[in-house]
Amino acid sequence: MRQWRRRMETIEYYGWNRKLIQELSMAYHVDESVLCSGLCTETLLRKFLENKKELSGTVRTYLLGRLGDGAEDYVRLVDVEEYSEWYARMGIIAAIIEKRYEDAQEQLEVYRKEYWEGAPERQFYYAMRGTISGCLGEENDKTFQFWKSAKNETIKNVRCGELQAHMLCVQELNVLLDYYMTKENTGSEAFLEVMEYMQQERYNLRSKSKVFPKACYFYIQKRREERTLEDISLEDGKELLRWITESLDLLRDTHSIMYLYECLLEYRTILKLLLNQVNNEDSKKKLSDAENWIWAIEKMYEYADSDKETIESAIVYITNNVECVNDVIERRRKMLGIQRAELADRADVAVRTLERMKEKKSSPRRDNACRMMEALNLPPDYSVNDLIVTQERDADLVRKFRLAFLAHSYEKANVYLTVLEEYVDQSARYNKQMFCQWRSLLDFELKKTNCESYLDELKNNLSITVPWKALMSENKLELTKTEENIINAYILDASKDSEENQRILSAFAEYCKDMIKMPMAIGRAARLDMIVRTVGSAYGNRGDFEKSDEWNKLLMENSMKSRRMFSTAALIYEQWWNANEAQKASGGQAITDKSRMQCCALISNFGKRNQHEAFYSKKLALMGENESLTNRPITGSSESPVLPV
Repeated sequence: MRQWRRRMETIEYYGWNRKLIQELSMAYHVDESVLCSGLCTETLLRKFLENKKELSGTVRTYLLGRLGDGAEDYVRLVDVEEYSEWYARMGIIAAIIEKRYEDAQEQLEVYRKEYWEGAPERQFYYAMRGTISGCLGEENDKTFQFWKSAKNETIKNVRCGELQAHMLCVQELNVLLDYYMTKENTGSEAFLEVMEYMQQERYNLRSKSKVFPKACYFYIQKRREERTLEDISLEDGKELLRWITESLDLLRDTHSIMYLYECLLEYRTILKLLLNQVNNEDSKKKLSDAENWIWAIEKMYEYADSDKETIESAIVYITNNVECVNDVIERRRKMLGIQRAELADRADVAVRTLERMKEKKSSPRRDNACRMMEALNLPPDYSVNDLIVTQERDADLVRKFRLAFLAHSYEKANVYLTVLEEYVDQSARYNKQMFCQWRSLLDFELKKTNCESYLDELKNNLSITVPWKALMSENKLELTKTEENIINAYILDASKDSEENQRILSAFAEYCKDMIKMPMAIGRAARLDMIVRTVGSAYGNRGDFEKSDEWNKLLMENSMKSRRMFSTAALIYEQWWNANEAQKASGGQAITDKSRMQCCALISNFGKRNQHEAFYSKKLALMGENESLTNRPITGSSESPVLPV
């Protein structure tokens, strides 16, 4: 039930999460007064749910977050005003992440003048001030006052020992953790309470991974202050091990690197302490794994030229995948070569409406926006997953199909897809396109079609919504996730270095270049991980190793800034592959240093990517022999580069 709601719920323009908030509230039997406490009145919440009133984007985000859903699987299509506020936030967060603290403070003061009406906005301001103060090493009391002010905005009545009576989103939990950490005489029980609070079923893995490891690390730090860990009992040691193991499992499952290095060090410390009391093979194996992971993570940060330690949590406050409806419609119109008058006629809107949209003087009403998006072959409810399903049965089949495909169980995936093709309506172009793409992918993997026919099918699949020639025009691209996947697949498998293929790669590279610009890039990290990696790999496969390295470096930097591991192992491998091929091309010897390959294998092991680990382990074995190492995994072997997850 929850899986379907998170992965497949489509997003309504303006009131995008109204239905989801309503359904989750009912599913968890939520008291409305508790849900809206500190955010809005019960009356306003009820009118919002009845579609009689609107709430600001930040309040809606907090409400959804309190229900445990971070909504990372959605594209949030917002109006001009909400987009401006989002962009201002992103600029502040990016400045903090990049350690431009003076710039961040200047932007914060502008933000305070523009956006000060809502409690979430004021909380954001104080939280960022507290974050900057901590990064600058200012007096603890000054830092504490910022966090106290942040807490008072939406969770003023939350007290230690009473947390279960409240509903908090991850942003509020993060505020609470920093408030406790900077408040004098706070005991370890405060952080233990946060960890116990987050055991509630409503928090999904992604939401939980943003703050739980931090709470665990702070808890152990406080335990160390209260009494030395060296003197803990076996029972206490096992309790600490249980919490730190849960933190690491969250990080492994979500590929987050928030407090990863710190948690690994504490994990090793606790294991060593327990070994003094319980010396068995299982404990020794865990300690060996910890040592290997620490070495690999240190190498990862070294290759990425990034700090190992998590010095701030500003990334917790970003909202992912936000787009301005005006920009989406205008870019899409230009890409398809449709004149304003023609679009106005197709969507039954006034030309003046489109002109005002371009000038950012207003955003269209929801009904007008939906008709324009339909006319531009976009889903009327713009979501990351463009397939629209209306029944849980179908959504469950989609999930099973994806899992089977990613596990390379293509025969099983074929069974699921055949049933889906019968059940799901394909009259909408975007639904038809996704099914055609899945069928092409599956037939290719089952060797029912050759590469040349497969590439022709990809062209036809894209043409369902976007003419192939549009990729080679001078206009900027505006693509859905499915369209990106199709172009990705084409670039990866088009080995022929024709003029057309070069132009497509160049156009897609320009598209990626616009998307990876800061500050927007950290809010598009997951989406960028796939498409930018494709561009870097494609240039490497064509022998342009320098350009490939440039793209891989950009993506590695964005992954570190976004505090997610993503495809870091694949990027480290591609750096090695490019260097190895360049060296051989110039008449030199193949690289024999195994450290990068070992790092890739261990990072894959930590991230539970077994097929990746097997690939790198095989390469390590070959490095001791005189066999070729030139077959590279363009985007990794356990995640399809063309199937959205």
